Amino acid sequence: MALTADTPRVYELGDINEFTVDTGVTIYEGAFVFVEKSDGVAVVANPAISTHVFAGIAIEGATAGNRVRLKDRGKVVMAVTGASAASVGAIVYASADDTLTLTASTNVPVGYVSRHVSSTTCIVEFRATAERDIAVA
Repeated sequence: MALTADTPRVYELGDINEFTVDTGVTIYEGAFVFVEKSDGVAVVANPAISTHVFAGIAIEGATAGNRVRLKDRGKVVMAVTGASAASVGAIVYASADDTLTLTASTNVPVGYVSRHVSSTTCIVEFRATAERDIAVA
């Protein structure tokens, strides 16, 4: 049915999301954050591809039971283990909340190398997989 009057909507910024922080977990600003596929609760530390999806980078810290605000897509300057000038376009994986690598193994994909800066420092274009892989209430 077509609108017949103004209908104000409530909007969120397009690249910000929130998740509840799991029991016993502290998330620090700048942490790569992962959520459990089964329940959508935010966790950090050592994600496993079989049980976690990338949710974004914390734009502020949060503790257990609170909600953490995340930037769920964008570009960030980060060291990427194994990266070189030839790595542009390579998939980037996280093995911890502050550790990125080009090694897939059991690590969680977070984006790709958009540009090589120097040594192993790269511009990583990241995008959360959480909104595509799980339904969060």
